[in-house]
Amino acid sequence: MRTPFFPSARRLAFSAFFGWASAVLAQTSSYCNGPGTYNTVGVGAYNVQTNYWNGACNGTQCVTINDSTGAFGVTEYTSACAPSVGSYPSIYYGCHYGNLSSGSVLPMLVSSLQCASSSWNFTPDTTAGDSYDIAYDIWFAPASQPTCADDSNGYAGGAELMIWLDYMGDLNLPADSVTVATDLSLAGDTWNLYETPSSTLGWTYMSYQITSNVTSVTNLNLMAFFNDALSRGYISDTWYLAAVEVGIELRTAGVPFVSNSYSVSINGSCPPTATPTPTQPTATPTSTDSSTPTNSSTPTATGTATSSATGTPTKTATSLATATPTDSTTATLTV
Repeated sequence: MRTPFFPSARRLAFSAFFGWASAVLAQTSSYCNGPGTYNTVGVGAYNVQTNYWNGACNGTQCVTINDSTGAFGVTEYTSACAPSVGSYPSIYYGCHYGNLSSGSVLPMLVSSLQCASSSWNFTPDTTAGDSYDIAYDIWFAPASQPTCADDSNGYAGGAELMIWLDYMGDLNLPADSVTVATDLSLAGDTWNLYETPSSTLGWTYMSYQITSNVTSVTNLNLMAFFNDALSRGYISDTWYLAAVEVGIELRTAGVPFVSNSYSVSINGSCPPTATPTPTQPTATPTSTDSSTPTNSSTPTATGTATSSATGTPTKTATSLATATPTDSTTATLTV
């Protein structure tokens, strides 16, 4: 029998929670492994993965996956690796390092994205001493990698965009991370944004961290984050959206954790975008001077979006959600 990692009080709470999770996660696949293991279960258009990737974080991780719905629970994690991330058990839509979920429309050219939204509900553990973040992990492949097979060795030259919804404990970000913005208003909430340049990891890393933890989002507007990253020069419209993943980055403890439900929509049921009609200004004569009056108030429209953050690269970028969708491919999927 495996020796529990948790103290007595946590063991009682864990037992009650595990009984509930077992009832929810009927028709399951279960895995208990050490680091360097990547068990994957396909559920519809999604893949659920155990993803205990950090070989330097020794311990045991146990994950139970509902084979019908894609709900999954992490029932044991014994590594004490904080502040480093040891594992990211997760569910994803799209292409994860060359492994494509069935029926996915990803990878998709960023310039072809008209709308993208997602809903997610999860149940975290909040015991003192836990160290984790529960987050979206969204990957962008560079222009040279248009297919999933091209991503089998990762996303060098591309970008990783994380959206942290719930986090606590002793956490770290990649080396050379800088604070780009605080109290940034996006998608109906406020976020602190951190960025690590591609020279450190081989790809650009962004972390949008919510300022007040939540345990669910409904129709979260992913395009708001994509457009913000585009305006700051962190991604390019010639790149490809490769994968939209959600899960928990475990450092120390952080279990039990259950992902109850998750869905993603790419270019499905995009809301109409109003086209503004410019009003022509009327010149008012102010002088009888015979010279021709010059109207200096003629409005001009540009597609330039720039960052207000000091020291952040500024690039000319066109918003990704400014036109009626022309791509009829949809991926409105619910687990």
